[in-house]
Amino acid sequence: MKVLLINPPIEDFFFTPQRAYPIGLLYLGTVLKEEGFNVKIINCLSEYKKKTLKLPEEFSYLKRYYHPNISPFKLFSHYYRFGLDYDEIQNRIREYRPDIIGVSSNFSAYFDSSLEVCRIAKCLDKEITTILGGRVPTQTPELALNNKYVDFLLRGEAEYGLLNLCRDIKRGKVRKRKGLCYKNPDGKRHISKSVLLVNDLNKLPIIDRSLINYKNYRFKGNLSASILTSRGCNMGCSFCAINEEFRYRSADNVIKELEDCYSLGIRHFNFEDDNINFNPDFEKILDFIIEGFKGEIKISFMNGILSLGINRTLREKLVRAGLTHLDLSVASCNKSLRDKMHRREDTKTIFSLSKFLAKNNIPTTAHFIVGFPGQRFSDAIKDIRSLAKKRVFLGPSIFYPVAESKMYRSLKEAVPSLEKDYIFYRSSVAYYDGAISRDRIFLIFYLSRIINFVKELLYSPHSKEKSDSFTLGMVLLKRLFNEKKIYSIQKKQIDGKMCYNFKEETFVSPQDIKRILNGLDIK
Repeated sequence: MKVLLINPPIEDFFFTPQRAYPIGLLYLGTVLKEEGFNVKIINCLSEYKKKTLKLPEEFSYLKRYYHPNISPFKLFSHYYRFGLDYDEIQNRIREYRPDIIGVSSNFSAYFDSSLEVCRIAKCLDKEITTILGGRVPTQTPELALNNKYVDFLLRGEAEYGLLNLCRDIKRGKVRKRKGLCYKNPDGKRHISKSVLLVNDLNKLPIIDRSLINYKNYRFKGNLSASILTSRGCNMGCSFCAINEEFRYRSADNVIKELEDCYSLGIRHFNFEDDNINFNPDFEKILDFIIEGFKGEIKISFMNGILSLGINRTLREKLVRAGLTHLDLSVASCNKSLRDKMHRREDTKTIFSLSKFLAKNNIPTTAHFIVGFPGQRFSDAIKDIRSLAKKRVFLGPSIFYPVAESKMYRSLKEAVPSLEKDYIFYRSSVAYYDGAISRDRIFLIFYLSRIINFVKELLYSPHSKEKSDSFTLGMVLLKRLFNEKKIYSIQKKQIDGKMCYNFKEETFVSPQDIKRILNGLDIK
């Protein structure tokens, strides 16, 4: 029996290539392959294709902020499809002729792409069984089962749930199982109340990276692979939906996978854990990387690291293990807001870690939320002014309510309908503007980019001086400080000469810029 696992394309204003690695599908595919199923993975995002799309009418309000702009401080210019076109997906499905298609659906905003893949499969052959898995069916199974092209859903960590379902389909009789949702012949829906969880992560197989073209994935020229040493999170942050029990793999189990990847020529490892330093074997893993690979590899943590428990010894080992950069979550510098978010970290420990990393020339980004319920514009100003003084880059994250988070449940009446308007559940569209106006949210976003430009000049003063981006940036900085205005730039050819057209951004208030810039200390 042939099983095809698909990671769909996404449509948005931006995409982070490092998030393209299909580690979830690799776990699923490896379990199925070991049981004798013929498995293929199509990761639509692996080829990094990008196609400009017409801006959806629902996002027309964003034209005020997103437009063609070659300024080094620009926000976003166009709306894109990242990944394979649907015609290409159709051709690959037709070529493989699968019996079963499993489609990943991890983000509400991109749910349409997952449904479109299911539709394509059913239109090619109605006998193909379509299965949807990931965060969306886990959190909102009713929404996913409303679609006529979806046969089954699996809620939770589906490695063995998918294996059991494929076995049942092969036998011709599907049984009720934990985490399995489907429609009965009479149209009634069976929604499993249980969510699948793999209790012992050491029992999962070491993933078979031959299921993908692993050489397609690179970081700064090196072959790169994503790895998980743990799953779940017990932190309980109010804006996050991850609340599964924390579980971890042993050091020996992780080391076996690292060695397997190294034998394939992989020299960069991205650990995708939510809280890797909660793994009690974290230090043992770092020790192996330091002693076993002797400086031949680099490491990063796409989801960041909490500063909790990162003592002096661990800090030094992170540096010795080849840490390339680090993301830290400040969320807010305002203690009352942090308490509302249920953030347990103290900002002192965060900035102590970032200061240590700066001394070791490891770039650090401090992420903070803009537009959080109850946050005032003055709070956001304090965040940006406080972070400007630290040896960190600024990472503003525009708030949006994550489905099934505690914050979502408290805001449910004030946010778009998840069933009808799930496309708004993304940071890039700034749909929720409860306490801080959208204009001010984007001003904070814009000024964060400007501050980062200045910090790059401070940290690497000669690296960009000969570039056009540097020249334009210096012109714009001078105008900003002299006129308290922000300009976008468009490039035009007039009479055979390239000219620049400067256009003032209409959403920016000079008074707000003064409030932020007056006395601003950038380090």
